[in-house]
Order: sequence, then structure tokens, then C-alpha cells
Amino acid sequence: MSTFSRRDFTKTSLLAAGILFFPGCKIKEEDPSYHFFTQDKAKCVIALCEQIIPADDQYGGATDAEVIYYIDRQLAGTFKDNATSYRNSIETLQEFCSKSFGKTFQNLNSEKQIEVMKLMEGNKIDKQLWSNPSSFFSMVLTHTMQGFYGSPIHGGNKDHMSFDMLKIDGMLKVRLESPSEQG
Repeated sequence: MSTFSRRDFTKTSLLAAGILFFPGCKIKEEDPSYHFFTQDKAKCVIALCEQIIPADDQYGGATDAEVIYYIDRQLAGTFKDNATSYRNSIETLQEFCSKSFGKTFQNLNSEKQIEVMKLMEGNKIDKQLWSNPSSFFSMVLTHTMQGFYGSPIHGGNKDHMSFDMLKIDGMLKVRLESPSEQG
């Protein structure tokens, strides 16, 4: 009779878990951490946000602050009136980039992304394709700023990144995160 050691049990369990949880190592189209976005749409918005607030040598940018989760949560709740606009605008942006550059927005290099964003901001994309890209650009800009500089309880500003950057002290952080005691 052979004995089954703890080490054998652990190896067998991990192997079984790997087979169950990672069959074929495929990335799911729907990310369970998103409430509104698909993986592809999230990648597009992440690229937009990172151009708006890029990381530098000292501080992280929109991606590090997890601004995407702020926008995602708000689109599933408070900003649900903007959901259709986001969905349609992302699709139109991807169509424009694919036709113009042969790549989706998130796959363009930084210079091309900035070029496209300037076209959006200036409403200089073919009106037959996209009637008001500057409206979408303004919305993403506003939501990116809110997600980066707002309270982490809403899904962005991970680890108080912008508070640290702005040198906001700990007591103010606590007050910003606490529910208002005013009636």
C-alpha cells in the first residue's frame, strides 16, 4: 500500500485546479471584474484614459489608479444614461481607427492615439461616420479626471494615488472617504 503525502496531494490539487480553471488558457471575452465593459471596450477606454493622465517617473497614471473601474462602475450605476453613448462611441472610434490606420485605438502607438484624440476633441472626424466625437471625448476626459482625483470608494484613485501626488494628508483622506455626517 502506497502512502499519499501532503506534497503529492498539493501537486495533484494544483494540477486539477489548473485544468478546471484554465482550460486551454483562453482569456474570457467578459471580464468578471467589469460590470459594464467587455474586455475589448475596456482596453480602448484604458488607452484613452492613459493618454489623458499618463504615468511619469514619479507617479502612476490613469491605468495605475484603476480609473477604468471607476468609469465601469459608474456606467453600470450613476452614469447609466451615458452607457449607450460609450458603447456606440467606442465602436465608432474603433471603426474609424481600423479604417484609417488598420488597427484598433488601443493598438495604435502613442503618437497616433494623441492624433486621433485631437481629431475627436476638435470634431474633425467625418460627420457621416461620427456626428459629435468631441462630446464623447469630453465625457471620457471628465470621467477620467473624476476617477483619478476622486475618492477611492467609487472605484478609482487606487491607494490614494492622486491624494499622495497632491500631498493631501491622511486625515483629509479619511474625511473624504467617510459618509457625510450632515443631515
